[in-house]
Amino acid sequence: MSANATQGGHDEQTQVWHIARIGFLPVQVKLSVIKNYLQSATALYPTIVFLSFAGLVVSQVSTNIWLSNWTLQPVYNGTTDSHTTNVYLGVYGVLGACQSKQLY
Repeated sequence: MSANATQGGHDEQTQVWHIARIGFLPVQVKLSVIKNYLQSATALYPTIVFLSFAGLVVSQVSTNIWLSNWTLQPVYNGTTDSHTTNVYLGVYGVLGACQSKQLY
């Protein structure tokens, strides 16, 4: 028995990761399972995740820029042009739909 095993440590073959807790019970995954999972994944999945994340960031930034431009529109006598408001609202809705599509 190694010094690690007597002190409660784990060697490389039996290393366990605590990745979540369900109630009071920790969920444990062996390092070998994680290695097998990563080796079996193709480049397609990380690419899809990266592109989805990039699309989400782009849509969030676009929405923020659009809202900034919308709030800079002039107000005359406490009102704005209804056509301009409808255009800004429509584009804002499309950006929001793109954002929600990127989340799921």
